[in-house]
Amino acid sequence: MIIWYALRRIFAKHFLFHMTIPLLGGAVTELYLVPRLVSPGSASGPTTILELLTWEHLIPVIGIVASYLIVMLFLVTKEVSIPFETANFTRVAQQLRDATSYFALCDIPMREWFEPGAFKYFSLLQSKKESAPGGFRYERVIVFKHARNKSDAEATVLDRFHADALATSHRRLGIPMGWLGPNEFREILGTVEKQHRLKFRKVPRLLRWIPDGVLRSLPLPAELDFAVIDRAIGKAVIIVPFKKSETVVLEGDDAKPYLDVAERIKAKVYEADGITIRLDHDFPGLLGIG
Repeated sequence: MIIWYALRRIFAKHFLFHMTIPLLGGAVTELYLVPRLVSPGSASGPTTILELLTWEHLIPVIGIVASYLIVMLFLVTKEVSIPFETANFTRVAQQLRDATSYFALCDIPMREWFEPGAFKYFSLLQSKKESAPGGFRYERVIVFKHARNKSDAEATVLDRFHADALATSHRRLGIPMGWLGPNEFREILGTVEKQHRLKFRKVPRLLRWIPDGVLRSLPLPAELDFAVIDRAIGKAVIIVPFKKSETVVLEGDDAKPYLDVAERIKAKVYEADGITIRLDHDFPGLLGIG
């Protein structure tokens, strides 16, 4: 019963835009526009609803209904997926138990910050920041890998309202938040030790013989949703866990490529004291938030 109720809610939410409006638009076009647009002397279009009940006109309707069902298949699959595995949340909490700082990098779209998984992750970090007896420094840098991502965050008709909400919440909670542009990111990545850069960009071993200049131009992935955690037993790297099947924790040699990139980004975004964010790299400042 609950399943049918949930499906009905999901279908009803999209029924108007994906089914009703296309069908009404097609009917209006057939009944009113076609008869007025056909050339003189040619066959006129249908003039009544009953005339639409022929295979000639029903086939497009069947196509619209089939398209609606396909769209709903994707939407239902997306909406019933679990955005944050409980096991992931627990493992991150375990890593934070004796942590003294958390320096995060991310390149996720602004809108994704307000999804359940991201919000739950953020609340965990803020709770740690407020309750840690010895202090817990939580800071974050938004990395724009492409110029369009930065433009989206600044454009009111796109992601500006989400970006404003994110920046304002961090500012009011006392969480330092910087940003890094795409050209700066590429420059920093170019200064990273080659072996670290190859691992960071997940270059397959079979391609590592290719000249470095060519590799840099290839659209290979660069994992930027990760955080560096300072603990009593040493630093660790956590790959951001929401929308993933499991939390990935890297230590020792496996963490070195990420630590290298994070240190260089921090040196670019922060003043020499390593605590104060440069004015030209302050994310709230980028959006005009004082």
